[in-house]
Amino acid sequence: AAAGPWTPHRMSDDKAVAELVALTGVPPHEAKAYLEMAGGDLQRAANLVMDGDAPLAGRAGGGGAGEEEVRAPIPAFDDQIITSAPEAKRRKVQVQAAIEEDTAAMSRRMAFDRPDTASGSYNANSTAVGSRAINALFAAPPYNEGAPYHEVIKRAAAEGKWVLVNIQQAELFASHALNRDVWRDETIEELVAGSCLFWQRDNQSAEGQQFCQVHKCGDSLPHICMIDPRTGRNVKAWSGQKWVKPHEAAEYLMAFLDRYPAGGPAPPPAAAARASGGAAATAAPAEAGASSPPAAAPAAAAQAAAPAAAEAPAASPAPAAAPAAPAAAEEEPAEPVCALPDEPPEGAAALRVSLRLPSGQRVARRLRPEDTLEVLFAAASALAKQPPGRLELSTQFPRRVLRDLEGGMQAPLSGAQVAG
Repeated sequence: AAAGPWTPHRMSDDKAVAELVALTGVPPHEAKAYLEMAGGDLQRAANLVMDGDAPLAGRAGGGGAGEEEVRAPIPAFDDQIITSAPEAKRRKVQVQAAIEEDTAAMSRRMAFDRPDTASGSYNANSTAVGSRAINALFAAPPYNEGAPYHEVIKRAAAEGKWVLVNIQQAELFASHALNRDVWRDETIEELVAGSCLFWQRDNQSAEGQQFCQVHKCGDSLPHICMIDPRTGRNVKAWSGQKWVKPHEAAEYLMAFLDRYPAGGPAPPPAAAARASGGAAATAAPAEAGASSPPAAAPAAAAQAAAPAAAEAPAASPAPAAAPAAPAAAEEEPAEPVCALPDEPPEGAAALRVSLRLPSGQRVARRLRPEDTLEVLFAAASALAKQPPGRLELSTQFPRRVLRDLEGGMQAPLSGAQVAG
């Protein structure tokens, strides 16, 4: 047979495969495949290996065929993603700084003995001991909420309390008198702590201005109102000028809480307007140790203060008296009304008790600490003109039926926890 023409680029397959493997490092079976694609041309096959994406093209000098290596798995780990929003954090810091600055400015404005400068900055005289004492006397009460209004509303809704709001004006002495006489009164403090969150601002603070605009109370300062945290509605409002006396303020507050207990549903405005202000009579058996009246029926409140010796302390919520149901016709004759017990002499240790009668009238009496509950019932009987068996006494905050106390009617008043 005639031999074909020989070209320098053609060579035997085995030799070409061996040279391509030596040049590129590809496995022999891949080198054979590249040579077949190049038509046996070693240079073209080498170019294909270099230009193409051969699986093992980068393993020059690796020599020999082998399985493709698999990388080791990445080990599991826990990490925290750091927020990439510094602007939100910066804005939060700015808002908090603005709130603190507004609070500090309000404290300077409401200082009773403040300097007469336009900037309101303190000088050496304003920081004297006397000035600090006066300013502390007229300062806001310690239970005033420092949180923003929306946070106080949210917390009150969660705790089932009212929000008692007081908007003040630095130029009106009535505002300072509220801080000195009313908000520091023990009775008021107990009532507020048990049923309300207290939020006080002045009319020039940012939140105070906004509150005055929303509730239209900027023309009648100091302003006092009750806010329902569930709806944001102003349920009841008072002029602060009427709250300058602690006992009158306590009456306003207790009358509201009697009608709308904390945590209970507040009636709509129409129903609230029709509600009567007097205390309702409550049915109860005629004998001693009778069960307490239904919780829905308002009981007549009574207040007891700490023992009065040299000075007369403020009264706080204590026993309540309400008439019980009339005895049935077939029962024994009606029990007579008791005579009013004598009060202890002036200067002697005594308990000051304020009874709210079914008519709504309040009468204060002084009783001896060693007197029993029977004496307290006798006083209530004489004041209400009802037999003691038809009366029920209970404390307001917390509510306790005095007939149910250990010891019954012979329990001493000093151990009945009706003082203070």
